Amino acid sequence: MCRFFRKLYRIIILLLYLPLPWFIAFWNSFGGSRWDKIRRICRVTQLWASGLAKIIGLKITVHPERDPSLAGLIVANHSSYLDILVAGAAAPVRFMPKVEISRWPVLGSYLGMSRPLWVDRKSPVKSKKLIEDMLESIHENVPLIVYPEGTTGDGSKLKPFKSTAFQAVIDGGVPILPNLAIYRCDEMNVAWYGDMTLLPHVWKILGLREIEVDLYLLPPILPKPGEDRKELASRVGEYMAEEYLKRKSCCTKP
Repeated sequence: MCRFFRKLYRIIILLLYLPLPWFIAFWNSFGGSRWDKIRRICRVTQLWASGLAKIIGLKITVHPERDPSLAGLIVANHSSYLDILVAGAAAPVRFMPKVEISRWPVLGSYLGMSRPLWVDRKSPVKSKKLIEDMLESIHENVPLIVYPEGTTGDGSKLKPFKSTAFQAVIDGGVPILPNLAIYRCDEMNVAWYGDMTLLPHVWKILGLREIEVDLYLLPPILPKPGEDRKELASRVGEYMAEEYLKRKSCCTKP
């Protein structure tokens, strides 16, 4: 019964809180250059994501093993839609979701208001333009975050990385900034993957008292001379997969 009332309370708060981005997007449409607006919406998105994380019981602990202000391409693991809240609450980042999400109800429109770079892996022309847009964003000191696994996993390990986004790192000579999010919850595996239906999973999440998240900001990685994007993606993926298993085993509750 306590869990039911927790869900009910959170739903009421969410209904009051969720319309806020529409007002923010309207306010952000006035004044300043295009990049001023993007930087502003990234900062406001951080505040909004932090509030939303608190409402649903996410307790985020950031472990900075690099300078958090370092510019580059943030590469993160992906096991849940909660990853967006964790990354958004930790820093003012610009997201790179796959274009299919833009057609999702609610979530698609919310992400669209944050001025993301949509990733269309089916179009080589758009992929080339994406690389140019990524480099422009990084050089404008607007942090980008990408989830190169391409889809969510069950949280037991990382999937192989897709390589498209790594071309920007090679072309621009910018560092890769690895992020690892590890969830700890005694009541359920909070990963959302496979053929899971979204709303029933969200309903379960809303009933949880608390979800602890350890976010590790790992040391930067630079491409090696002559390394192509697939080699770089494989090297970074193997490193992050190893670090994930190591840190997951260390922070698992007995």
